[in-house]
Amino acid sequence: MSNAITCPSCRHEFEVTEAMSTQLSTRIRAELDQEFAERRLQVEAQAAEIRDAEEHLDKRKSQIELEVAAMLKNERKKLQSEARKAAELELREELEDSKTELDKLRSNLKQAQKNELQLRQKERELQDRADAMELEVARKLDEERSKYQQDAQAQAEEIFRLKLAENELTMQQMRKQIDDLRRKSEQGSQQLQGEVLELELENTLSEAFPDDVVEPVAKGVNGGDAQQHVHTSVGRSCGSILWESKRTKNWSKAWLPKLRDDQRRAGAECAVIVSDTLPEDVKTFANIDGVWVCSRQYAVPLAMALRAGIIEIAKARNAAAGRHGKADQVYSYLCSAEFTHHLSGIVEAFSEMTTDIDAEERSAKSRFRKRRKQLERAFTGTTGLYGDLQGLIGNAMPEVKLLELNVVDE
Repeated sequence: MSNAITCPSCRHEFEVTEAMSTQLSTRIRAELDQEFAERRLQVEAQAAEIRDAEEHLDKRKSQIELEVAAMLKNERKKLQSEARKAAELELREELEDSKTELDKLRSNLKQAQKNELQLRQKERELQDRADAMELEVARKLDEERSKYQQDAQAQAEEIFRLKLAENELTMQQMRKQIDDLRRKSEQGSQQLQGEVLELELENTLSEAFPDDVVEPVAKGVNGGDAQQHVHTSVGRSCGSILWESKRTKNWSKAWLPKLRDDQRRAGAECAVIVSDTLPEDVKTFANIDGVWVCSRQYAVPLAMALRAGIIEIAKARNAAAGRHGKADQVYSYLCSAEFTHHLSGIVEAFSEMTTDIDAEERSAKSRFRKRRKQLERAFTGTTGLYGDLQGLIGNAMPEVKLLELNVVDE
């Protein structure tokens, strides 16, 4: 049995027997084993070289660490030496500065002693000059005293006038601040406060007029805040009053036409705005362009007057149902007792206004009395000063007739 083997160099095929194949395989295996052994020896040699290199590196590393430690130690010593030198230099500079400051303080002390000596000399000179001036002042005092008294009186009057104006301005500012603080303290939710005031107005009207029907106007519907339907004691409907509640810092004329439109839509006989802030020319209540305006404390009295008028007009209208002519209706209403009561209510309101004016007048008189007391205290102080000077100077003090005892007593 034979196998064909191709020569790698000439590419010829040769017939190889089995014995030759076995011999060839044995030779190849021996060559491979020899080559493997050589390679193994090479690897072991390289491994030994690597171990030697690692040992050399470890030794070199230890040597480098020792060198670095030595260098750090030398550098630390060098830095400590430099720091010591810098500290010594700084201490030397501070000592020199302290010495310079001490010399400066000694020089300032000498200068201060010299200045004190000069001041004492000037003080003696000033004392001598003051003694001379005192004599001169005593001579001129008689001449200047009358002028001084006149100037003092004029100055006192001017001071009093300015103080009076200042106090008045301070009071006005304090009133304004109090009003502002009161408004701020009462502020919260404007909508909630408005609703509370509307409910309060409705409850007040309902309690004051149990025969009437007070209905709130629905939210989002034009027509004011509440409508009071006026009824007689027997339940007869006579008309209605439309109410609008306002809580603002400033009065607005735009409220008037809006409420008149609401009044026409609601068919009310009267329209009233109840506001915390009134127009400048209105103190209690007034009719402005067909709309009644009042403060909260006058809401019920105004409602009584308006309600009485509405009832009387309704009675006159019913009484004159079969008659012709407005003149008869007006004449009947003017001759009725209800019209007299209505006028009495108006007169009572003006009487209350007069009472308020009298109270303001009394308050003004009280302030004037207080200022007169202040002027009297100023005059008393001037009199005391005159008495002190008279006690010091004696008869050399010229007589001031306005400050003498009998005149002051009078």
